[in-house]
Amino acid sequence: MNDVDVTVTQEFHAFQMKAIQCLALRRVARAQPSRVSHVRDVLTMQAPGDVLPAALAAAFSDEDVAGLAQAARVGRSWRDFDKALQFEEAPNGAHWRELLVQSESDEGYLQWWATGDFNADGYEDVLVFRSLGATGGTIADLAAFVLTRTQPKGVLQVLERLR
Repeated sequence: MNDVDVTVTQEFHAFQMKAIQCLALRRVARAQPSRVSHVRDVLTMQAPGDVLPAALAAAFSDEDVAGLAQAARVGRSWRDFDKALQFEEAPNGAHWRELLVQSESDEGYLQWWATGDFNADGYEDVLVFRSLGATGGTIADLAAFVLTRTQPKGVLQVLERLR
C-alpha cells in the first residue's frame, strides 16, 4: 500500500479496508494444511485478551506500532498492555466470529477471518482483523494480523501485520 498515493478523504478507510482484504486473501490463497494446531481454542474464547499479543492494541503512529511489536516480542499480552480491555460478543458474533472490543481509550471489533498454515512451518496460524478507534474520536487503526502459537499455552506470536 506504500506505492499508492491517496488523498485523505471520507473514503480512505474504505480503501484501506479493501487493501487489507486483498493482502489477506493472498495469504489465504497460499495457505497450506497444518499438521498441528494450538490456535483453535482461541477462536472460541469470549475474552481472549490474555492470549492475544500486545501488538493488537491500537497503534496510531509508526512509533506505536514499533513499541507494541516490541512488547509482543517479549511475550506481553494485549491484557498486560491494556488492563481495561474488555470483550463482548457482537450481535452477529457467533456467525461472523466477531467480538466487540473496548478499553479506556479505544473501541472497535475483532474478527477471526481464517486459519491455515500461512508460513509453511506445519503449525496452524490464524488470520484476524482488528478495527479500533479512539473513543469518541474519528481516528481509526485498521489492521489484520497473522498469528501463531507453537505450543499449547501462552500468548500468540505475530507472524505478520497487514495494513
